[in-house]
Amino acid sequence: MKKISLLFFSLLVLTGCKNNIDKTVVTVQLDYLINTNHTGLYVALEKNFFEDENLNISIIEAATSEPLSAVALNKVDFAYSYEENIIYAHSSTDPLPIQAIYAVVQNNTSGLIYKKNKIQTVQDLAGKTYGTWNSPIEEAIIKTIIKNNNLPENSIDSIVLSNDNVFQNLAGEIDFQWVFYGWDMTNAISKGIDEDYSFLYLQEIDEALNFYTPVIASNKNVDQELAEKFLTALNKGYLYAIDNPIESAEILHKYAPEYDLEHLKHSQIYLSEQYAKDGRLGLMKKDVWQNFYNWMSQNNIVQTEIDVEELYTNEFIK
Repeated sequence: MKKISLLFFSLLVLTGCKNNIDKTVVTVQLDYLINTNHTGLYVALEKNFFEDENLNISIIEAATSEPLSAVALNKVDFAYSYEENIIYAHSSTDPLPIQAIYAVVQNNTSGLIYKKNKIQTVQDLAGKTYGTWNSPIEEAIIKTIIKNNNLPENSIDSIVLSNDNVFQNLAGEIDFQWVFYGWDMTNAISKGIDEDYSFLYLQEIDEALNFYTPVIASNKNVDQELAEKFLTALNKGYLYAIDNPIESAEILHKYAPEYDLEHLKHSQIYLSEQYAKDGRLGLMKKDVWQNFYNWMSQNNIVQTEIDVEELYTNEFIK
């Protein structure tokens, strides 16, 4: 019996090693700290959707390297990023060989958050103070607000933020800030303080600001079969998150226990209605890329002529 047991154990070990060896290792780098934009990735990991595609996924949650640079240098296979960063990468003097291959959310869910007792309409932004991270995008957004709403020139001041605690900032000298509804407003809902705040989506300020954020990026030379398998598994993860937001929030909490579970649940319930709001999950539209690129160009954020069809592809979504 002992010899049989040892033989059986040896076969299990060898089988396990073979299964591990047969799987293709794939690395995915997040754009920032783990959050509910990444839920589908962790659901796919937890539900073994990647294993079903014979993939062994390695997730880099935080790194010193910039995700798109890591993709361009083939240090990682895929990375979460944003439409503006894809455009930046192609407008440099040495363009990166990267592309967006999947839109995680099909509409821009970011916007401006502010206290209702200070601001009721866009006109009320005149004379108020914006909390900024000093990015060119933010400066252009403020200029667009002023222009589109006929506010007095230079009527909005800016103060550089010292922390990312939105509610602390809005309790001080900051009057409004750029955030994501799916994270910060749902956090307010989970805390029971949402009645104190209002939210203005960027796409309500200007149609061109309805850009893709986040997206999944790959190297332009990515292996087609690998990309298709990866997106097949990832898509299953996001579809599962759409149909099962509470369970999916609990799965994400397993990988990010530092977050309040109620916050994750409210965030995931909201995002479950946003991932594929305008059609098939992951697919991107040319006019979304074109409109935002035109806006960036008109605001002198980029000065390079770019064919937007070089920035993204839908070919790996099956």
